[in-house]
Amino acid sequence: MIWLTLLLSASATSGAAPLAHARALVESGQPDAALETLEPMLSAGSAEALAMAGLIHESSGQLLLARQRLEAALTAGELADPGSAHLAMARCHQGTGDTAGAMQHATAAVASAGQDTARLDAALDMLLDVSVAEIGPAEAIALLSGALSPDDLPQAWGRLAEGYLDRGMASAAILPLQAAISSAPHSPAAPDWQLRIADAASMRGRADEEVAALEVLARDYTAATPWSEAQLEDADVDAVAVRIEARLRDTILRMHQDTRLMPASAAANHRVEQLSRLVPVWLIRYPDHAAAGQIHSIYGEQLLRTGRFVASHTQHMAAWELTEDPQHLYAAGFAAERSFTQAAPPAAIEPAHLTPEARALLTTVDLYHHRFPATEGDHTLQLKAAAALMRLGRAREARARLMPIIETAPETAQAESAARAVLNSYITASDWRGARAAAEAFAASPGLSSPALRARLDEVLAETASTR
Repeated sequence: MIWLTLLLSASATSGAAPLAHARALVESGQPDAALETLEPMLSAGSAEALAMAGLIHESSGQLLLARQRLEAALTAGELADPGSAHLAMARCHQGTGDTAGAMQHATAAVASAGQDTARLDAALDMLLDVSVAEIGPAEAIALLSGALSPDDLPQAWGRLAEGYLDRGMASAAILPLQAAISSAPHSPAAPDWQLRIADAASMRGRADEEVAALEVLARDYTAATPWSEAQLEDADVDAVAVRIEARLRDTILRMHQDTRLMPASAAANHRVEQLSRLVPVWLIRYPDHAAAGQIHSIYGEQLLRTGRFVASHTQHMAAWELTEDPQHLYAAGFAAERSFTQAAPPAAIEPAHLTPEARALLTTVDLYHHRFPATEGDHTLQLKAAAALMRLGRAREARARLMPIIETAPETAQAESAARAVLNSYITASDWRGARAAAEAFAASPGLSSPALRARLDEVLAETASTR
């Protein structure tokens, strides 16, 4: 009833007594009495009375009768405010299933709104509602282009896109959003339109299109861009930067989580390629952000999963340098070990030169040992480093890393693995005296109590009995 009162107020002429009285009756909830008051003017064909009666009929759901009254009022051509009648006619046509008529009158309502912002908003909402529900985006854009001034079109297209998105019509929203950006690239709303393009792509499950939209967002609407320089308020630019950062990061985290749930496949590799486009964009723009360590880490995890071990090591080391969280340094060590294993030369008997991959592994392991000595992570990484040294024929250096594990935590599975590796290093080199000495020392350690290891020690002692 409130909207009807406002429309009736707009449709009244300069204080004509019957119209004013009818309007007061409508405001007090007496529409039938209002129509009786208007009857003499209706019989005389008063356009204003016909318009008011049409509004009253529309309010009560008498759409066909309302259309008759409103059409007669508009035909008379004497209305002070034809926009309200066009708007009501649009609703009547829409309610009776006449889409063409609804769009015609909604367009006329927009065109006649003038400087009345409230009326323009109401008429535009009606036109957009009809356009979204009944016609495609190209037709809607053409319709709006004919109804609005060029200055009003970008915002109208943005609202048209919102209407499509609200109805789940993501594909239809793209065209008006692109039109809005093209016509007003420096508008304060342009970043939001670009964000909505990314949202529409996400709603459609088009990850490549979403990534491309976000790349444009970060390129065109951050600091030191023509868009930012055109804005009058630095605060607006800062607020946009916050939204862009959050949207990029949310997408990276979502894609990362999706990939963790995927089995190893071409699809998983493709998702990592998408992350490889977004992560550098984020890191270049927000290197000091509190989440930078997390972004480096999850990217390193994805690179590791797809076999890009050197790059993974680099990302995890960056995460460690930013956070000094041991899990990042541990992950860097794991990636370095995988890199060495992938590129390892044939096993050597005599000491061989350290490969670049081996150097990266040993450097990372030594850093972890320096910061977190005698921990489970330290022992695990030392086992990996020792295995690499063994492959390069550097058994003495390998044993120097293995023996502290046995001495400091003999009851652990890692100590048992270290003991076996030490024994194998001697046996591989046919150093039977060394093998026996190690076996005797391990047998004397109460911590090395695994039945399987004890059986192996007995075998080595029996095989080397002649070396006593």
